[in-house]
Amino acid sequence: MKFFSDMLTGADNSSVAIGRVLGALLFLNLLICLPVTVAIALWLKNTDATGWFAFMTALAVYVPAICLSVGGLIGGTAFTEPKPPAP
Repeated sequence: MKFFSDMLTGADNSSVAIGRVLGALLFLNLLICLPVTVAIALWLKNTDATGWFAFMTALAVYVPAICLSVGGLIGGTAFTEPKPPAP
């Protein structure tokens, strides 16, 4: 549990890093849920494979764009996070 709290808090380990939280949500929804939905639809044979593969091929820019937006969101909000107290 400490891993997740460290991952989603700012440098002071007490405030929530909103960029990291939103980035994690985007990552989970757009880079995990979409491919899992495609895999389940193919496995249950609800659609033909050629249709899904054409759809995924058309989205060749999708994964890098999502990765850049998540990285930009995290990096763009990093400077607004509270800094840890000086020793």
